[in-house]
Amino acid sequence: MGLGKTPETVRFLKERNARTVLIVTPKIIRTQWQQQLKVWGDFDATIYESQSVISEGVWIVNYDKLRNETTRLKFRRFQWDYLVLDEAHKIKNRGSKQTLAVKEIPAAHRVALTGTPILRYVDDLWSILHFLDWTYSGISYWAFRDYFCEMKHTEWGSNIVGLTKNPAKVAVLNQLMALVSIRNDAVE
Repeated sequence: MGLGKTPETVRFLKERNARTVLIVTPKIIRTQWQQQLKVWGDFDATIYESQSVISEGVWIVNYDKLRNETTRLKFRRFQWDYLVLDEAHKIKNRGSKQTLAVKEIPAAHRVALTGTPILRYVDDLWSILHFLDWTYSGISYWAFRDYFCEMKHTEWGSNIVGLTKNPAKVAVLNQLMALVSIRNDAVE
């Protein structure tokens, strides 16, 4: 919090002349986004409250509403210029309804914002990278997990115990994070 992600993103959208933007955010900060879009980018954004018709423009929807299939279908009707996820760590669970919902929305460009450290559990990173572009994460969660995570094998299966200790693999992860992160601390 307090890193300036919202104004930075609004300026980014303004500089790129974004016309159709969908911002997915927690419910509590929808009006904050609406205000910041006006102040920093002169965007007139609409907060989704179950409107029957979704037209082109800038929309703000919360994760809970987007999980609803009827709502999701409304937002899938056309290609968005930008799909922005605020608090993107909310999609770390690759099988959750909200993760699957945001991945269904067609967008030319995707942005994932979070101030929450996302490298504590490296396997959680897969879902965010996969949302951005599968070329960052690879198609297989299992391959990503096996490459970047230290595993403990037990008689009941394999468990993740942390980041790989292989320095070459950690270097690959650091390079990957440098590609997708504006602000990044090196993995140790």
